Amino acid sequence: MLTFGSVTFDDVHAIMSRFLRNWPEERKIIIQSGWAGLSVEIGRPAIKVIGSVSHDQLFRHASCIIHHGGAGTTASALFSGKPQIIVPHIADQFFWGAEMKRLRVGSILDKKTWPEKLFAKVAKVEGKAKMRRRAARMGRERARGGRPRPRRAAAGRICRAAPDEVRGRTGDGQRARAGGGRRARLNGHCTFV
Repeated sequence: MLTFGSVTFDDVHAIMSRFLRNWPEERKIIIQSGWAGLSVEIGRPAIKVIGSVSHDQLFRHASCIIHHGGAGTTASALFSGKPQIIVPHIADQFFWGAEMKRLRVGSILDKKTWPEKLFAKVAKVEGKAKMRRRAARMGRERARGGRPRPRRAAAGRICRAAPDEVRGRTGDGQRARAGGGRRARLNGHCTFV
């Protein structure tokens, strides 16, 4: 399953041509067209291009999810219990890619070389039984409404790395208050203002 959500490309035709040259003809993949309009000009029975579909419904049928690393897509991929390959392009996508790698439920590919390296990375990820089991366990925990332990650790790491204003401290070390004197908390780890 390949989706890049709202990510766009300068030359979609060239990128998808590179992808087709390197993706085995008999290997099945679903490509969600997304904002970039990903498509395949050469008809291949093993490649299905689709439009807008709920990630929560679609991802659970995949063996591996290839995506851009947006927060929502990453959460849906975690919920599905499937391993991920993240191809970050901008902003927080690099953070989410690093987190999925740290949690050992995913891997990262460079946006400049993903069309050439994707098949080998998919084969490698699908061959990692521990990664598949770990992703499945995290998906089950999320489905039950529980918080996986690594999520708490990630929240703590985010807060420790956040600047004082985000952690809820003013420049003089005093606690800052969110609007109306209320404090918002992320998993009880830190205060955001």
